[in-house]
Amino acid sequence: MNRFGAVTAGVLAASLVAPAAMASETKSYVLSWFHMATYSQEIDCPDGMNPKADEMFQRILKEMGYSGEEIEEIYKDFPYPIYMIAGNRGRINGEPTNVYITPTSWPDPKIKIATKGQVYGFNLDGREETGGYVDPDTGETGVDNNANRALGCFETQRAMPPERPTYPYIQWDMTRDFTGAWLVEVSGIDDYQNDDDVTVGVYRALNPVSRDVSGDVIPDMTFKVNPSPQSQNVVKAKIVDGVVYTDTFEFYMTGDPLAIADYDLGRAKLRLTMKEDGGLDGIVGGYQSWRTIYSGFALPGATNEINLSVDIPGIYYALRRLADGDPDPETGENTTISTAYSMTGIPAFIIHDSDEMASAE
Repeated sequence: MNRFGAVTAGVLAASLVAPAAMASETKSYVLSWFHMATYSQEIDCPDGMNPKADEMFQRILKEMGYSGEEIEEIYKDFPYPIYMIAGNRGRINGEPTNVYITPTSWPDPKIKIATKGQVYGFNLDGREETGGYVDPDTGETGVDNNANRALGCFETQRAMPPERPTYPYIQWDMTRDFTGAWLVEVSGIDDYQNDDDVTVGVYRALNPVSRDVSGDVIPDMTFKVNPSPQSQNVVKAKIVDGVVYTDTFEFYMTGDPLAIADYDLGRAKLRLTMKEDGGLDGIVGGYQSWRTIYSGFALPGATNEINLSVDIPGIYYALRRLADGDPDPETGENTTISTAYSMTGIPAFIIHDSDEMASAE
């Protein structure tokens, strides 16, 4: 055998013993759902549910000083007269005040809050005694999700997956066709079961989703990432037993004025499950400004109170009372509240600015 033949044989033998290294893979998704995570059970609210709008405003009108006869007259055309009455029920120095702008102008109605059950999220502070919840998927204990406590006993905010809460679903659905899509990308994957070095990106796209005639988001569409830093989150992660867990990071994403203006979660964590059917399920949790959450309910004013059967000043007081993060250095009052959001995604293609630059070279 000549020298060339010996070398060739050696290369072939080596290739049989040690297969070529596989290139790392990337999985890309567009979100078909993102909102506060729910896992509603009968035991959540041991004191019962908060009342529906008709019952709630019976109480409010009495507290405002309306007589039984006056309330009966108002209810002949319920809920329309309430739109004119509800907003200015606050009082400052005896003068009518917009209760949604100044919720403390109305006494705390002490809404019913969730105290039991299982909740999606994370043990954000590393302390068992502060969270009190258990995550239904991971079994993690000490889960911190006080936003769920504050909102969990309003019927329109409740659902057991795969069902979705009524009004949050409407909010999400109304904005999908004219706002940039939400994207998730998991890159650097060498092993889909266990990999200690992958990267997760959560982005806002420049273009919205496309939907079919039934309203479902169409899979395998192409999206270009919005280059604004406020539309990009990139964090290191690892895959453990098929589930992606990120490092702690600061999560920020521009939201929608009909829901929450922005999602600014401090000390955030994200976990993702890349499903065999090509889909994605995920939970992101962290500490969010409780005032931002309140604003999402307060801005539509009486429309939200009547249509959603939510007591907006009650939500303000509950969020402020249950806030559990980032105390103000001067007042000592907590400025953020632990929360968790769920996300669902379908396969998509994602284009970054760097991709276009590379193709042009």
